[in-house]
Amino acid sequence: MCVHACVRHSMDMEPRIRLRGKHPVLEPTKAADDVARRNKEPAGRLHVAKEPGVVDQEARGRLLAAGARLSEYNVLSSTELQFGQYRGQTFKWLLENAVGWAIGFAKSYHREGVHNVSALGVNKQKLYDYCMASPVIAPAVDFSFRVEDACRRAKETGDDGHRLLEFSDYRDWSWRELFESDKAEHVSFVRNFILPKSDCHTGSKMDQFRRYCVHREELRRSGQAGAVGTTAAMSQSSGRH
Repeated sequence: MCVHACVRHSMDMEPRIRLRGKHPVLEPTKAADDVARRNKEPAGRLHVAKEPGVVDQEARGRLLAAGARLSEYNVLSSTELQFGQYRGQTFKWLLENAVGWAIGFAKSYHREGVHNVSALGVNKQKLYDYCMASPVIAPAVDFSFRVEDACRRAKETGDDGHRLLEFSDYRDWSWRELFESDKAEHVSFVRNFILPKSDCHTGSKMDQFRRYCVHREELRRSGQAGAVGTTAAMSQSSGRH
């Protein structure tokens, strides 16, 4: 039975996903960096995935040793990752320490849409199900796809206004929607917070949006309010080449 259908219980081993506001912190923890460094394979050496039955038995053993409930969800939480830079860690550990990597994996797996019955294939399917059962991960994966689509439209049209903000309470608004909105709170956000800001980290999401807003303001003042804001134009207007 797929984990999406699992009924959670108060004794289930829910991962404590790090959040910034309502959204997951994508940067890995120091513990994750340490594991990734240890897991670097010597040239020519390949890691062989354990058989699914062995992985499942070991997961159940960890639960018994911890005195935890042997639910389907808990078994998945305790399942050992068999691939990637964090192999050897449990699915629960992965979501607590490297959720950005987990989201990237879920996106890739969803896009490929291929499942096989090899030991590695079974482990990947289980991790995908586990990730997508999370009320935090599933929306993050969906939002990441929306960001990709917005970036693709921006490149195709030459209009960076299609890009999504990706930060603050307006993270799912497009640059153009937010800049052109006449709602008081949106006008205040752009005019009183974004445009005057002088300490944005170069290249950050906020810095990119601010440069778009500055460019749109310049167009408005020159009577070209209908022109789109392209990356090239913004680079020129900000002195960046």
